[in-house]
Amino acid sequence: MAQLYFKYGAMGSSKTANALMARFNYEERGQKTLLVKPRLDQRDGDHMVHSRIGLEYPCIYFDEMLALSAEALQENACIIVDEAQFLSKEEVDYLVHIVDDLGVPVICYGLRADFKGELFPGSYELLVMADKLEEVKTICWCGKKAMFNARFDENGRVLKEGAQVVLFNQNAQGVLAGQNDNTDSPAINSVSAQITDGKAIPGNGGVVFTVERSGEYYRFRNETYGYLCSNGTGNNAFYSLTASDDADWTVEPCSGGVGGYQLSQDSGKGKMTIAAGVLIPVFLAVVHWIFKNVLKIDLTFAPTL
Repeated sequence: MAQLYFKYGAMGSSKTANALMARFNYEERGQKTLLVKPRLDQRDGDHMVHSRIGLEYPCIYFDEMLALSAEALQENACIIVDEAQFLSKEEVDYLVHIVDDLGVPVICYGLRADFKGELFPGSYELLVMADKLEEVKTICWCGKKAMFNARFDENGRVLKEGAQVVLFNQNAQGVLAGQNDNTDSPAINSVSAQITDGKAIPGNGGVVFTVERSGEYYRFRNETYGYLCSNGTGNNAFYSLTASDDADWTVEPCSGGVGGYQLSQDSGKGKMTIAAGVLIPVFLAVVHWIFKNVLKIDLTFAPTL
């Protein structure tokens, strides 16, 4: 009988290596597998799963798996999903369908919780729906069993705060996604999103940011792409893996009575504003988490992640 497995562990516990070894064990016995990951995870390159110890193998994205027929899915002895913490509730429900209705086992690997000790959305759903739960164990720097993920500031202090949000473009009904391949003038793409029950529900590829404070400014950091930046030299925002003045944004109500909130970046080289009502770009910030939990302003309309 097919089952849904969730194998979770702290960062550095070789979850991806275990996923790749599981795939190899099936294939070595002549059994076909399907290796899948969310499109949000781009750190290892396009359509690739890569582990820290050097193992890697091509994969497909979850949204591409959704396009496969039931017959194509049933050709696999097992479906293996890496970085499963980034799945949505609907995607986990689809995995349950594959297991229960199509009879194909699914093994998911991912983090259980973020650096604040809060469950990722995909991990929450898998902890509820999985038939089998298994911890992938590793050792902490202190020599004991690693239990949690931690994020450190520049002084080595453990950070325990930082809202996780998406940046919603009210005009285009989309959220910030990955960066294009134009090295001369990079720009950030967007993906479709809709507001349902007061929350922004992005399509595959939507980028989730952690909000950080930098003096009087706010920074928006993604684990894969780094910091949301602008240097005032063009009309585009871009990502940088390292923080600088280009990553410092102010957050304030939109001018002109258009509603919502805008991000402004003024690095001394020019000023860029990301706001509702601006056509290029039109990324509207940010959502209830920032304003209620960071700025302590309660909103009545802003979408939340």
